[in-house]
Amino acid sequence: MAGDSMDVWKQGVIEHYEKRPAEMRDISLAQFEASYYIARDGKYKRRKFDRIIRYKNYDMNSLHEYKREMVLLQVPFVSEEIDLLDRNKYLSLYDEKETQILEARKVFESDLDMERILLYCRELCLQRR
Repeated sequence: MAGDSMDVWKQGVIEHYEKRPAEMRDISLAQFEASYYIARDGKYKRRKFDRIIRYKNYDMNSLHEYKREMVLLQVPFVSEEIDLLDRNKYLSLYDEKETQILEARKVFESDLDMERILLYCRELCLQRR
């Protein structure tokens, strides 16, 4: 690449996911990112240990963003633009597959109530003073 080239774009997770082989079509984006990588030879390989994935984790106050994110992460797709975003298909997909999405989330999320735990820790610290 020439030193003054403006072609600095790099494929991201979604682009790699959309190009996955046909035998991986039933794998969600969350599963893909946590469990697979692309080797130097360009082949998709299973990780020895799953990675922790990070995402925005919208709450229900941002309902459209929440549903879009959950469908994007937990429902397998081939093209984000066509399968999810076109005419806001993610809204009907979420309603159709809500049970599946909520089950799949359990693999990636803890059911710990961190706010309650932090409050309890603060109370313990105050008691010791």
